[in-house]
Amino acid sequence: MLVIRPEQMKVLDEYSFKQFVKSMLDYLKSNHAPRVVGKTDSELQGIIEVGTDKAEGYGIETEDEVRGIIECLVVFGNAFDVDNEWAIKILHDESIGADEKVRLLLEQVQSRLKEK
Repeated sequence: MLVIRPEQMKVLDEYSFKQFVKSMLDYLKSNHAPRVVGKTDSELQGIIEVGTDKAEGYGIETEDEVRGIIECLVVFGNAFDVDNEWAIKILHDESIGADEKVRLLLEQVQSRLKEK
């Protein structure tokens, strides 16, 4: 039987997070180029880390769901979740699951992108 020690699990988690960050950098540059142009990879990584932390705080855990939170940050800013009544209402609604919360948030992202 294979046993993974806590130290090994930490290394695996760090590797997975680095892979996620890399894929998110590529995603943001491809799908949100006008909004991230001029930002360094380091600045974008900061946004990704903030988004990941916010997602965790709201019980949003899957990569696709976290990507949705990061997209909200890119479109609406780092405080989107406290500056917008619609986001507050969605994120604090305990009657809906994380996937539905992100879907509703992304509807707002799409609406904003269509305006511009």
